[in-house]
Amino acid sequence: MPALLLIHSDADALAKQRALMEILNLLFQSTLQIFGTWGDLTAEQVLSNPLTEYTDRLFEMYSRALMGSLREEVSLRITALRGLILLCRIRRLFQESEIGMVVQYFDQVLLEVEEKEEIKELALQGLKDISKIKPNLIMDITFPAFMAQLPDSEKEVDPSKPYTATLEALAKLSLGRSVFQVLLTRLLNKLDVVLRGKVEAHRFIRTIEADLVKRKIWPNVPPSNSFYAVVCSAGKVRE
Repeated sequence: MPALLLIHSDADALAKQRALMEILNLLFQSTLQIFGTWGDLTAEQVLSNPLTEYTDRLFEMYSRALMGSLREEVSLRITALRGLILLCRIRRLFQESEIGMVVQYFDQVLLEVEEKEEIKELALQGLKDISKIKPNLIMDITFPAFMAQLPDSEKEVDPSKPYTATLEALAKLSLGRSVFQVLLTRLLNKLDVVLRGKVEAHRFIRTIEADLVKRKIWPNVPPSNSFYAVVCSAGKVRE
């Protein structure tokens, strides 16, 4: 590891940096298999993780490659994204504050209108992976950031902003029931405003309904739930 980090620090060419990071990503994959991910039911390894000593340098290296590189450096940034996802998943490697920073990075990537689509897709997958192991970070960081992109009044509606894509991303990130309930609460706080925007309202309803049906959650939503009443009254869910 020290030799790889030294070579990387001395590498001027981006292609060489990317190649070294791809090698490190393979090492991270092996480490993940040995030490497991957060929440694994298997017993933790008695031996300490040798990557722990280099956590700060790895975090800085991959963060700089993702957020500090030009948008056109797609291959380098994809490699950095994949590495950060692996590092976040390795059990007890990153501190929660570091994983939280990665969540913020991924949020910025997804909310950037001009970002490359393949980068966005990988960032969304990364957030979904983190949602499985640290759902509190998605609820505390991602949800507020995404909800802030939705208008609070009709005057704030901007046709150029991808409101539907934001709602779709939120739906895809609400993997667990607890996360989903938090999402519903936040969405209900915005629902009156969204419903007044006719086109976006219908898209909103279809987006949430489709996700509920796909993940077989809708049949378990009780009629007493306020969201159930809103969706049914909109005529978008056929019982």
